[in-house]
Amino acid sequence: METKKTLVGVAVALALVGAGCSTPASAPSTDSANDTAASDAAPMKYKDFAAGITLYYPADWKSEKNPNGNGMVFLAKAGADGFQDNVGFTKQDLSAFPPVTLDQYTGIITDDTTKRLKNATILSTEKTTLAGQEAGVLTYTAEYPDKSDKPLKIRNTYVLKDKNAYILTYTATEDTFDMYLEDAKAIEASFEFNEPIE
Repeated sequence: METKKTLVGVAVALALVGAGCSTPASAPSTDSANDTAASDAAPMKYKDFAAGITLYYPADWKSEKNPNGNGMVFLAKAGADGFQDNVGFTKQDLSAFPPVTLDQYTGIITDDTTKRLKNATILSTEKTTLAGQEAGVLTYTAEYPDKSDKPLKIRNTYVLKDKNAYILTYTATEDTFDMYLEDAKAIEASFEFNEPIE
């Protein structure tokens, strides 16, 4: 019964993550003169005191509050289709649920993704390191008609710590996924937990 309660609770909470971090752009960016200068600029720092994390994102990306109110979204330049590839950060409180391992959490979000999203296809699940800790990566495609007329490709990278899930979600169209994948991985590599203030 506790496991079922965990599955349902985590799945509902995950409904807020996924492509909730996806933000369509109002118009494609055509400012190519500034592209080279911005890409050579030092990354921008984002520090979330409430979540206890710091990360760095490309200087030519924009940041804004996540539309669902939890975390931030870091937006690349808009593509020709007007969709902005992005990396979202959210912190998911798991304290109301029985403890889960990283493998159990991966199973829960994999099941939820295939059940909840239209035409979802799991491409891979793997392990990595985030902030020096073992983390999971779930990559999948799905349709989000309210976000884009093209299928989206999503890379969720997550680490469990102190009854919380810390999630970085890279969202792109299938056509542009590889274009910003290295930027998304650089954001992941920069992710760190802040030292507690005493």
